[in-house]
Amino acid sequence: MSEARLKLQARKDSVDITKIGLQGGVYGGFTTIDVRSLEDAVVRYGVAQALLDGLASTEEGLAVRDILPDLDLRAPDDVVINDRAWAQPSSGFYAVADQMSSTNLGGKAIYITSKNSDNDQKVLIIYGIRLVRTGPARQVSKLLTSAVTFRRGQVKTIDIWQIEMLDTVPDQVIYGRTPLLYKKSDNARIEFNLKSSGTYYSELVSGQNTPILISGGLSGSKEHLMFLGKIIEKIGDQVTG
Repeated sequence: MSEARLKLQARKDSVDITKIGLQGGVYGGFTTIDVRSLEDAVVRYGVAQALLDGLASTEEGLAVRDILPDLDLRAPDDVVINDRAWAQPSSGFYAVADQMSSTNLGGKAIYITSKNSDNDQKVLIIYGIRLVRTGPARQVSKLLTSAVTFRRGQVKTIDIWQIEMLDTVPDQVIYGRTPLLYKKSDNARIEFNLKSSGTYYSELVSGQNTPILISGGLSGSKEHLMFLGKIIEKIGDQVTG
């Protein structure tokens, strides 16, 4: 073994992975026990942050629930979302200008949070993504997105998840190595990096009885990604138990 390889081996053995600044990205093969442990940790951290943010004085004053797009998120430009179903974009369809190209290397903003989504009254944690509306007889890739970028505001990037494995992993669900926590009044921003081309089934529109298989650009298509996470807020704001 070379001297450089020996030095690398010795340094590797001394690394404490618990001290790494960020372990980003996603896992794709969780067991049921893994998922339960992750969700328990998410709830504990979320409740702890809510107490530190002063949303309640004790745990009894808090409620923990799933993220609901119409209640907890806004479309770009702070536009209200009127549908509780998970769909991206939340209204309309993707356009040619949205997909990745040599002149468009950035992400497309899909969701934000603001005072209009009551982000000053809740804590938001995202820990996974599930691809939905694919059905058991899926024959081609349904995923239109390569990666998802999570920001705090428009500048600070918290993490980037490469999500293309959603097409192949069991149950079409992935989990973040490090869940994303947005404190009270944090302005979240979620961007999608769309593929430059693909093969997918179109959305049903008026006068169309069955989806149409389309190859090429993503214009006229929609994504259906469910963000797995929790909202921690004062009990009674939305649910009372």
